Amino acid sequence: MISAFGTWVVEILGLQCLSPTVAETTSAEIAMTYEGCDYIHTLVLHCIVSSVRFSKSDDKRLSVFTGTKTLHLRCVSREDRAMWIEALQSAKDLFPRALTSSDLATPEDIVVSTEKLRSRLSQEGINEEIINDCESIMLSEVSYLQGKLKFLQQKHVMLLDTLKQLEVLIFAF
Repeated sequence: MISAFGTWVVEILGLQCLSPTVAETTSAEIAMTYEGCDYIHTLVLHCIVSSVRFSKSDDKRLSVFTGTKTLHLRCVSREDRAMWIEALQSAKDLFPRALTSSDLATPEDIVVSTEKLRSRLSQEGINEEIINDCESIMLSEVSYLQGKLKFLQQKHVMLLDTLKQLEVLIFAF
């Protein structure tokens, strides 16, 4: 979708499958908008990494935020702004931030072997009772670290869920 704002042409990726009312801007319409301009700037918005908010003070303005830039836009009407916000959100929804299987791998999947430790301690002539104690201590420490990793993983998943909910709330208003 391409739309004109001032001397900028905003090209939004991923909007091919949206409704015709939003995605219908033609190059002829853009040329008419820029009659008398010497040049046109093109800005590509990557909807996957951006969020959109509307202005509370002006019913025709909206802002697109990325990690490094903010784009302030003024639409023709309030309805046009609503269509832009919906279109941007729809484009973003085309590319959901799904968790991968490696993100969800549980710490229990980690297998720890004490064979190398046992073998090395046996070579040094260490008593079997001490070797068993060393194995027990090592396995206990690894188990503790696995618990910490599992907790951090659950916290990470909860934060991602909260972030998704906040993004939904931002677009609801």
